[in-house]
Amino acid sequence: MNGDRLRAFVALMPDAASRDALHALPVTRGARRTLPAQLHMTLAFIGAIERERCDALAAHLPALAAAHALPLLPVERIAWWPSLPRARLIVAELEAEPACVALNAGLATLLRGLGVPADRRPFRPHVTLARLPRDAVGQPAHGGAPRRPVVLRIEALTLFESRLSHEGVSHRPIVSAPIAWAEGRAAG
Repeated sequence: MNGDRLRAFVALMPDAASRDALHALPVTRGARRTLPAQLHMTLAFIGAIERERCDALAAHLPALAAAHALPLLPVERIAWWPSLPRARLIVAELEAEPACVALNAGLATLLRGLGVPADRRPFRPHVTLARLPRDAVGQPAHGGAPRRPVVLRIEALTLFESRLSHEGVSHRPIVSAPIAWAEGRAAG
């Protein structure tokens, strides 16, 4: 992006143990795994945004994070998106916990208030585990419920800059605000 705009998104960052558990989930041979440090759950893909609006969003995220505590988030299943025959992603789908849905709604309200267009797709809590090459063939290594329960503990609400290069996509945190842990059930 040029100096006045950048590509951005807001995501929840699992703690290191949760990222390690996600990284250990099976994926299809030949898939390009997401690096453990890059594993996240996107709440809002913003795309190109002016630096001024990005700075305003960054200033408001700590208050949003402080207003929402999250329980442990269980992984419900491993899935291939958009569908098995046309899969491009292998994801860990998460339960839509009410506290997480409320945080997502609060973020959407904040974005509208800042005049930032938000993603119009419905919120589907997930973490991308791997990307499949366009010429991928064969069957998935595993699908459905994880073989052993995996739950995520979220440690931060983070605004990222997404940088594209010939080596792929990398994510640079702009601001990260801690998320409190809430007592709640963890499926498993």
